[in-house]
Amino acid sequence: MGRFGGALVAGFLFLVVPVRAQETCSLTQVTNTTGGNTFNLIPAIDAAGNRIAFESNADLLGTDASGNIEIFLWDASTGFTQITSTTSGVSLNPAIDAAGNRIAFESNADPLGSNGDGNSEIFLWDVSTGLAQITNTTSGNSVSPAINAAGNRIAFVSSTDLVGSNSDGNSEIFLWDASTGLSQITNTTSGISVSPAINAAGNRIAFVSSTNLVGSNSDGNSEIFLWDVSTGFTQITNTSIFTGNSGSPAINAAGNRITFESNANLVGINSGGNSEIFLWDASTGFTQITNTTSGISVLPAIDAAGNRIAFRSDAPLGSNSDGNSEIFLWDASTGFTQITNTTSGNSETPAINAAGNRIAFHSDADPLGSNGDRNNELFLASCPLPVAAIPAVSPLGLGALAVLLGLAAAWTFRRRMTLGR
Repeated sequence: MGRFGGALVAGFLFLVVPVRAQETCSLTQVTNTTGGNTFNLIPAIDAAGNRIAFESNADLLGTDASGNIEIFLWDASTGFTQITSTTSGVSLNPAIDAAGNRIAFESNADPLGSNGDGNSEIFLWDVSTGLAQITNTTSGNSVSPAINAAGNRIAFVSSTDLVGSNSDGNSEIFLWDASTGLSQITNTTSGISVSPAINAAGNRIAFVSSTNLVGSNSDGNSEIFLWDVSTGFTQITNTSIFTGNSGSPAINAAGNRITFESNANLVGINSGGNSEIFLWDASTGFTQITNTTSGISVLPAIDAAGNRIAFRSDAPLGSNSDGNSEIFLWDASTGFTQITNTTSGNSETPAINAAGNRIAFHSDADPLGSNGDRNNELFLASCPLPVAAIPAVSPLGLGALAVLLGLAAAWTFRRRMTLGR
């Protein structure tokens, strides 16, 4: 490379400064319905971001004139499919697997003729085999399903005695496995365990509980817990009833990162007790993602790697000084992106795909000028992943490189003169 080759390379490296591109998000309105009492809510998105399950009382296909709340599936290529079709009862809270081929939901309707008592049960729809009723009880309710990547495990909440260990009717966490059936994860006599979130393999479940599962929650505060099939329970947060509560956990694919909302002072910068978004990492502990003094940040959703979190906030983040409820995206590398920016209406319940580049949510705002009747509609945001290090010119590097080039030229000229003698 010569005497000045290494110096030239060093100068070039000094010249190039990594600059990360700022991503922008584009919006698509997925549903477009009319009527003051019509709504499309609670989206769940598959890994690729091409399929969205949701609940709706709209007549999207001309088959739901009753206005019953049904489960629908939207596919970017084929459009809408109505999963349930009933005339009474409601079907709610869908969860979708990675491929978008299986949808778990709760319903007190009787879509299969096996729920005549109108109990709230867990159902599973499969694109190939259709509907199956997972629970079948005559008292209590089974709600809030969360499904793993393969669609063969479902975590949910139930106050019923599904396996003979919940005769007191406490709200407990259960797990259904396609091969082994039902198992009761928590078993307590007071307090409640709710809001399960399951990882990709289905061997870890994050949830909220006011019970004393590991001997560290005697005050009955709402804390975040993690259950592992091999190691059992871990209490993630530990606060007192006077210092805040934590809720709405979402877990990444590996199960080693959990995002949640909390008004507790977990890292020493939330003494005001505002509702903020936090991230727990099994190796590094807690990170407070938002830090505001007014408004609330809630309902986080996390991507597979655990590097991107979508959430809803009416706090003064970004350009949200009017306090409207907007959807935000946090990226570990680039920080915050405000996805919606409206002056009226609310955007809620974000769901994020595996890569973190597509976010579904519902909104009664009019971000695209196509929701003038302000119905609750489904929207899909496409947010490109950050470009890793775009080369940029450093002024200091330019000067250094100019000096090095001058020295190299002088050395080359002198060497030629010497060889020509």
